[in-house]
Amino acid sequence: MKYKTDAYRADEARAIAAVHMIARIVGWLFKPEPGLIPIRNDPCFYEPNSYLLVLPAVDGWPAGIATAQRDLRVSALLISIGSTMTGEPTLYAGLRLCAGGKIVDHGCLRFWRGSSGGLWLLTDPEEREPEPVCFRITSTGPVMDAPPWRNDADLQAGLASAGALVS
Repeated sequence: MKYKTDAYRADEARAIAAVHMIARIVGWLFKPEPGLIPIRNDPCFYEPNSYLLVLPAVDGWPAGIATAQRDLRVSALLISIGSTMTGEPTLYAGLRLCAGGKIVDHGCLRFWRGSSGGLWLLTDPEEREPEPVCFRITSTGPVMDAPPWRNDADLQAGLASAGALVS
């Protein structure tokens, strides 16, 4: 178990607030499942319509996530708060998709918010990933899709808009 200092708890509270804001935007309704989810000492939210565990994070994936995904056959979204290379606050994510009994891990993701308010996850443009991915975030979970921005200006505006979700 991690020793949670006051600073750790403050960072965790900000991440929890971000999770709830994202839930409101995309229409997730979390259901308490404390007896089913084998993750202890770290907050974890279950969205039954999308078979998704949503985890606010300070120090990465919690212990027990692999067991939870294997036992429950759910995907998992880790949301953390960080800073861009220019020092602006932003939301980062890790996504572990469960499909066909296998877990596919997508790390180094950032949120992007469109002018209509929709949310997307994309490979962090500041990273040099060989195969970038893009997921539209819906009420039924992340769906791989084509990027919605038309040019670099749209991309940067959407990243800034998503960064503004950090409280």
